[in-house]
Amino acid sequence: MYRSMEKDEVPSTAIAFVAKVRERFLAMPDTFQTFATQLASLASVPANDEAGKEAVKKVTYAAYKILAGHDDLQKGFLDFLPHRVRVSLRRAIDKHGC
Repeated sequence: MYRSMEKDEVPSTAIAFVAKVRERFLAMPDTFQTFATQLASLASVPANDEAGKEAVKKVTYAAYKILAGHDDLQKGFLDFLPHRVRVSLRRAIDKHGC
């Protein structure tokens, strides 16, 4: 699975980041909901095979694109991803832009 933590264990930095995103998109609740749905879907992605790795890359890229125009949020998103996922996302950003 993507997450190695217990299901109920979420780092406080992740909670603070999601709260910051929610606050920023108060006037656009559908945008925040789409972002939150993308994040939630990562919990069920098996990232230990090629299909799972590709799914993680697509989901994180889609979530990153939602934050376009909010450089601080995009940086915060990158900061809270595991290193392997962050490297993969940066490659996708370099290849496809955002």
